[in-house]
Amino acid sequence: MRVAGLISIFLISAFGLSCAHSSAGRAESDDSAVRAAIKKGNDAICAAVKRGDAAAIAQVFTEDADFIPAPPGKGFISGRAAIEALNAQRLQKRRYLDLVLSTASVGTSGDLAYETGTNSVTFQDGDGALVTRTGRYLVVWRRDPDGVWRIRADLPIGDPAP
Repeated sequence: MRVAGLISIFLISAFGLSCAHSSAGRAESDDSAVRAAIKKGNDAICAAVKRGDAAAIAQVFTEDADFIPAPPGKGFISGRAAIEALNAQRLQKRRYLDLVLSTASVGTSGDLAYETGTNSVTFQDGDGALVTRTGRYLVVWRRDPDGVWRIRADLPIGDPAP
C-alpha cells in the first residue's frame, strides 16, 4: 500500500509539475539551468558508480531523500545515510563498468523538478559474466537551500530481464 501510494503521489506530482511548467511560461533560461543542474547530478552519479564511491553517490541525494530500490517489494530506503549504506553494500559484491542515464523530459515548478528517462547499466558480480540491464526512471529533484539541485525521490523501473 505504501509503495502504491507513493507511486500515485509521484505521478500526481509529476503531472502537476508538468501542468505548472507548461502554464507558467517560465523563461527558457530557467529550464536550461535546471536541465544543466540535473545533467551535472546525473554525471556525478554515473562517475561515482563507475568508481565504486558510495559516498559520492549519496551526495547527489537530499538529506531526507527516498529511494525505492528494485526489485519491487523491497520497501523504501530513506535518508542520505541509508542510501549511502545501500550503495556501499551493492558495491562490495558488484562492479559497475558503465551507467548511462538519458533524460527524456524535465518539468519544473519553483524549487521542485521532475525528470523521466531511460537507463542502461553494465555490471559484473564477482567473476561472473558481464550483464547489461536497461530500464526507466522517475526522479523528483529539489533545489536545496545551498542552491544545489539534489534528488529528493528516485523510482527506477527495470525492464524485464531477457
